[in-house]
Amino acid sequence: MNSPHLASDRTLDRQDLCDTTASRPRRKSFRRGSLLSLLGCLILLAPMSIHGQTASDYAESRLSCAQGFAQRVVDRVRGMGVQRGSAEVCVKALSWIAKNGNLLDIYMRGTGQGGARVLITRFTDSAKLSTGPFRPDSSQLQMWNRGELTPSLAFDAGFTRSYLENSTRSSTSMNSVEIERRTEGCLNQTQSLAVCADVGRIQGVLAYQMNNAFSDNSDTPAPKPESQGPDKAQTAAAVDRKFQIWAQRWSWDRYRPGSVQVTGMNCSDQCKASGQFSFVRMGALHTIAFVAFLSSTGDGGYSLSRLCYNDDTTNQLDCTE
Repeated sequence: MNSPHLASDRTLDRQDLCDTTASRPRRKSFRRGSLLSLLGCLILLAPMSIHGQTASDYAESRLSCAQGFAQRVVDRVRGMGVQRGSAEVCVKALSWIAKNGNLLDIYMRGTGQGGARVLITRFTDSAKLSTGPFRPDSSQLQMWNRGELTPSLAFDAGFTRSYLENSTRSSTSMNSVEIERRTEGCLNQTQSLAVCADVGRIQGVLAYQMNNAFSDNSDTPAPKPESQGPDKAQTAAAVDRKFQIWAQRWSWDRYRPGSVQVTGMNCSDQCKASGQFSFVRMGALHTIAFVAFLSSTGDGGYSLSRLCYNDDTTNQLDCTE
């Protein structure tokens, strides 16, 4: 069997994941008194986020996560004063590569993209049949070099296949807490291969939705009449409440309550409201775009299921459930 291309068996020399806090509306991630760590991240971020030099860092992070060394990535990030779990750092790396790079890279070994896609399909189909507890027969790195499935690789393959198939519906009843719990388990090698391929698929759907939420799409259905779709005023109020909750985890940016403006509404199976909101960063007022996904409650009403923003000042996307 062709094994995934192993770019390197070393661990990361440097880790650029502080941009998940310092280059977007920021969560409370730096420990109190950790000013030097914060400044270090800000200094590191400046040339990377502006000049787009993060590709190799995200690629190395993704590789480590797929190999089963997510905890090493987490430890390095925490050493910089940034509190993140393996689910967040690894999904962040995968999502960034999906949007800006090539998800197939680690699966290509002289076979080209076609061979890589065949390998991914083989991995995910095989993983679905393995529902029992994962029992490794050697070290994670040895299994990687032999092209043998581990939970972390099954997760990566599930994510990659789902994203490349442009999946838009997750078809799951799992809530965000359960999705994160299972993701952590896959990256820590404690879930079955079947579970990991499936939760990777779900994360791929969510990443595709996030990365394409702000893209203009000529195939987008025409807006429903106001009487048949979500009320804009009620939607704005729901989005405002969600931002106020979300902003409690930001460390530097301060959300401006009441600043939400809904400027567009498009509906098909799921409605998508678009608009803008404002926040203050280091004394400066910024207004950026958001997209809110609304699900029908079946009684003529709608509930906010996912909220994303696009910070064009730092080229960062993020979502919350």
